[in-house]
Amino acid sequence: MSATGYTSEFPAHDHDGADIVSGTVVYPRLDQDVAFADTVFLNRPNNGGIEGADLFQFRYDGQRGGYLNGFACLRARSPVANQYAFRAQAHSGAGSNQAIGSFALSDNTDMFVTYVNGDSAVARDLIVQRNVIVVGLVAASGVVTGSNMQPGAWVAPSFGTNVGDVGSPHAAAGSRVEPLMQVVRLRGELSITGSIAQDATLITLPAGHRPPVQNTFTLRTGGTGAANTFLDVDSDGTVSVRAALVSGGRVNLDGLTFPLT
Repeated sequence: MSATGYTSEFPAHDHDGADIVSGTVVYPRLDQDVAFADTVFLNRPNNGGIEGADLFQFRYDGQRGGYLNGFACLRARSPVANQYAFRAQAHSGAGSNQAIGSFALSDNTDMFVTYVNGDSAVARDLIVQRNVIVVGLVAASGVVTGSNMQPGAWVAPSFGTNVGDVGSPHAAAGSRVEPLMQVVRLRGELSITGSIAQDATLITLPAGHRPPVQNTFTLRTGGTGAANTFLDVDSDGTVSVRAALVSGGRVNLDGLTFPLT
């Protein structure tokens, strides 16, 4: 076979003319030594982007297993079912979304695939038994850039009787979902404008911002009647404290977080 059109940092090593030819199928001799500086190759001339027949095959019981397809891209299949196990592909002329390597199911659906732009994708659950280090989703500033990983918008709660929002210099009272950590975060400071009985509802969090079970936090109320107490966040979204409150009191929510699941 000719070396026409092939370039390499090593000199090409052609077969010695003793290949066996059967129709259009060439069976190259593999029972020969290849010098350290030589390269054994099969060259397929450009046919206008048409794949054509496989360039090279390894077979088991007459069925192809590992092979080079018509574009000289590496493939591996189950010889019996003729199904992909591993695919390595060329990476030119098909844009940044072209797969260059993948592991596939028996129906040839890619399960783990790497694209020419360097991205990789997993089509099913990814089971990790060691640490996961996230780099690509976090900008140098520390901002999470993955669209499905960014914290949600702050949402104001419904306020109970005699409860208001202190506001500036505090952030507006609210809650947001943080998908990366699977938590809900609270912020803001509540102003008590009248007498409130123990365990009365201070605010109610919106649906989607509520814990599956009650979460309890220790805190100290501020302002008039300041006291050490507990704050409960119930699964129905109601937030209360286990102490009576009076006008002029304050309840700070900054930094309180609880799991979504």
